[in-house]
Amino acid sequence: MQRLVPRMAGILALVGLMFHGMTPGSASAESRSGNEDMVFSYSIGSDRLLFNGMGQLSDVQSGVGQPESFILYMQDLKTGAKTKVFEVLNGILGNSAISPSGTTIAVQVNDYRGDVSANPRLLVLTPEGKEITAFAKSRDFAWSPDSRFLAYTAGEWVSTYTFQSSGTWLYDQTFKTTTKIFDTGDFVAWSPADKSLYIWSWPSGVRILRFDPRTQQVMETKQRGIFFSPSGRYYHASIPKYNEGSVEVYDAQSNQPVLSHRPRLASVLPPARIVGWASEGDVLILEVNRQDLASEQYPQGRVDTVLYDVAHDIARVIVDDSVIGLQHGQAILHDRGKFTKRPLSSLPLLPERPEKPEKPDKPPEQPVAPSKP
Repeated sequence: MQRLVPRMAGILALVGLMFHGMTPGSASAESRSGNEDMVFSYSIGSDRLLFNGMGQLSDVQSGVGQPESFILYMQDLKTGAKTKVFEVLNGILGNSAISPSGTTIAVQVNDYRGDVSANPRLLVLTPEGKEITAFAKSRDFAWSPDSRFLAYTAGEWVSTYTFQSSGTWLYDQTFKTTTKIFDTGDFVAWSPADKSLYIWSWPSGVRILRFDPRTQQVMETKQRGIFFSPSGRYYHASIPKYNEGSVEVYDAQSNQPVLSHRPRLASVLPPARIVGWASEGDVLILEVNRQDLASEQYPQGRVDTVLYDVAHDIARVIVDDSVIGLQHGQAILHDRGKFTKRPLSSLPLLPERPEKPEKPDKPPEQPVAPSKP
């Protein structure tokens, strides 16, 4: 394991930028207990979880062996059965996502050559881990709501923080075809409302494009982000899990912000970090430090989850646990290696931050009459 440590330390920054993304029909979350950090993908169609130990890489720098970081697991939440799906023998797993139907898996993989990572690729697997196909040099990917299409962006990392896109591609599982649909693109996401793919590209500023698979047309939009809620009514404009200090949510029809003047959420803005949308309802999953909750009810020092229902302006706090998704009014939670479900009604509401009363103006001093002798 000691031979692995310098390799890992050298590519952590690159991996952090390369491997991430959100998939409609699933939600990602991270646990809070140090060496148990995982990246999850939940299929609401099959009630199954896909997860690996990506977050455990932080411990590799300390020389702590974390073999689970290189293994992909599937867990059936109905039966509790956990199965090993895929393992990287000489490399690293990146982002992974199970399709909304639960019938296909996409996972990013990097190999090692000497002390550097090489051969980045996106694999498409069966639920049993059998490879269906593979694509080279992918950055981001997303399953369509009906699980038929896998969209992904590809290109080269010319430096640690600079990605040179070579295009956006669409893999059709029905006809087993791959088509280049645009010459550039950094991030991709699907809208459940219009069944279209949205491409986030920033060769010169943020540029949001819409691709309609039915017409094969790419059109410019006036949107400010691409990550849609399950209903398609809202979208947020932050790259999931790699953003801090900004929670921006917009109405998908008007492109106007919807979080202005909301006291319930004011206590976690701006320090919250967007994890993504829950798999059911217009519920945003946020990570927030306890000291930022501005409440004596929650001791400091840990990161908790805030579930914010955008449509109804309701925020609930989940202490310590990670939220994987929502199903039939229940939150699917992960804590210390165990998965549980809790009714949303049992989760405490986020206390509103009371507004500080304005200090009254100091009355002007009155002249003091001289005392009589």
